[in-house]
Amino acid sequence: MAAGMKVFFSIQRVGLQKDGMQPRSPLSRNHRHCLTAGPVDHLKGNALKLMRCSDADLTPPGEKVNRNLQDFQAFHFLNNGQIRNKITGLCVRRIMCGLTPVYDLGPCSEEASTTVWTVTKAVANQVGESQFLGYPLYATVKEMCNMCGPYQLLQKCKDAPLSSTSGCGEQGPPVGWTKLPASTEQADVKGEDAGGVVQDIVDVIDEREPMDGMAADVDPKGHCGTQMTDGLTEESWYYFLKVGK
Repeated sequence: MAAGMKVFFSIQRVGLQKDGMQPRSPLSRNHRHCLTAGPVDHLKGNALKLMRCSDADLTPPGEKVNRNLQDFQAFHFLNNGQIRNKITGLCVRRIMCGLTPVYDLGPCSEEASTTVWTVTKAVANQVGESQFLGYPLYATVKEMCNMCGPYQLLQKCKDAPLSSTSGCGEQGPPVGWTKLPASTEQADVKGEDAGGVVQDIVDVIDEREPMDGMAADVDPKGHCGTQMTDGLTEESWYYFLKVGK
């Protein structure tokens, strides 16, 4: 595990094929986008966004790998389920931008907003045949892979949108719970502001849909300087591409 934490991966979001039964191939021409660290945002962190993957297997013929960009796309997995960026040394966190939950990079020790991630692998590339592997570190160490996945990457204990003083903890699944986060029932949003809150979080998705994944913001400008937000659980499929393989 100690050696595994020193290995860096690019994190490529592929989503699902149109039939909804299989994750897309990492070689799919229009879906070669990787999680990338950006400049300082308005939340005293660094932005997160999806950019074209700078990877030897995904770079178009005749083009060289952009090593500088590759470093900003390099992440390593910690043994507590956190994901840390190589260049910034910061971890993926979930924090509020007004009423909208967003993802960026912040201090790994920031308990109120740090995120913990798990992966479930699609066996034979079939969504209906899946195997829960635990934290991303455990999965990559176990599989000893260069192009790892497809994995459904989900936040382990995501509650309601975070505030400045609440985090991932007491309202999550109890100790011993073995099902995926999507299997837990989400509390209904009620009250006068419910419609506005849901509308800000996601404009076209039914509020009952599980959203334990991470996806690009539907607004190309993003929110508060970062461009990742909550995504549908069922579409949160990724590959981990070993850097320097």
